[in-house]
Amino acid sequence: MILIVAAVVLRWISRRVRFYRSMVLDPILARLWTGFGQPKRPELIVFPKANFGPFAAKSRLRLTRPNGAASGWVLEEANWWMPAKQHLIAGAKKSSMRSGRVMHSVVVEHESDEVILSFSRRYDDETLRRLLSRIGVECEPNERVVNGKLASEFA
Repeated sequence: MILIVAAVVLRWISRRVRFYRSMVLDPILARLWTGFGQPKRPELIVFPKANFGPFAAKSRLRLTRPNGAASGWVLEEANWWMPAKQHLIAGAKKSSMRSGRVMHSVVVEHESDEVILSFSRRYDDETLRRLLSRIGVECEPNERVVNGKLASEFA
């Protein structure tokens, strides 16, 4: 019984450790190694703020555009050791990017609710703007929506 409880707690803790490690270390590594700050594929590593589709909050996911599609996105687990779950976000009304002090977020209005996908400040502004336009997320050149408290970004 103790092992079952430990396995459940381990999954919860590992998601949060991966989330905080990405948010804190990605910008630092991008400054040290310039190649780390350049996207290799048109995808963005994101973490949902709350449970969404088949994914738990703070799960590490890839946000990409489906092949040949003009709208919608695919969320896929970014794990290399297990088969990845996928979730198609089709028919989203609107998407936008919000900048923060520690992390950015993509906000997608999907069906009746708003999905917030956080991501690190790994890319500089110009690289991020190009990447977001490739995957179809709207981003105004000077759009800066910074939340009042740092704790609200990590919530």
